[in-house]
Amino acid sequence: MSRRRRAHRPPAFPCSAAEMIEFLKSRGFRMVRDGTHCVLRDGNSRTVSVPNHAQIAKGTHYQILRSALDPS
Repeated sequence: MSRRRRAHRPPAFPCSAAEMIEFLKSRGFRMVRDGTHCVLRDGNSRTVSVPNHAQIAKGTHYQILRSALDPS
């Protein structure tokens, strides 16, 4: 059975790149580049790079969330 995550909540570890990108898009980020790493940018010129892997490493997972949700 597939787990559905709510888009407004950060995905819990472990998660895939697709789940992380879905979350970031729900927060206003848009895809700028796709490849081995997907680059997303929001309206405030904040840029986040997500490795396009089946499972994102723990430290990378939290760093992406920290960069994306940092209010500054």
